[in-house]
Amino acid sequence: MKRLGDFLPQLGPPLRDLDTGPLERVAASWGVTFPSDLLEVLTAYGDAVVSGQIRLLGPRTLERAGVYFGPAMLPSLGEELIPELLPVTGGLLLWATTPDGDYLCLRQDGSVWLVSTYDGQNLQWTHTQDEFSDWLHAGLVGEPKYAIFPPWPAARPHALGEVGPHPFGASARA
Repeated sequence: MKRLGDFLPQLGPPLRDLDTGPLERVAASWGVTFPSDLLEVLTAYGDAVVSGQIRLLGPRTLERAGVYFGPAMLPSLGEELIPELLPVTGGLLLWATTPDGDYLCLRQDGSVWLVSTYDGQNLQWTHTQDEFSDWLHAGLVGEPKYAIFPPWPAARPHALGEVGPHPFGASARA
């Protein structure tokens, strides 16, 4: 499991205070406990876009993401069994999206959360045995087995941009 310090060379200094409370409250309202590495990374870098490619959900967006993105998944998945997203009990935790329509999720397997990805171009799910921080870190450093990641520019840290004030195109309501 990677810790926040392992991400500094790839993502630079955290964008915000490391108060995991808001994400812990979301998890509690859904009846789950998020892994500590997810809490650290999404608290530090959530609600930002990595090199224009990976939109990390965070304290402002994670709670509404399953409700917003879940119905949009239905028409694109065809005949394949469609996993539900949290806050549905037992659902996948959607933690990031890409401009290609990819969904980066975690699924609970006992006490462990493992990465599942939906490839928006090939319309298929991949269920890995990788935990969040190991998978994300490997993808950010450019390990070739993670095809969902684009070829990254050589410069590090990755460019980070904050998502707008209305990340889902919604009104100013919180």
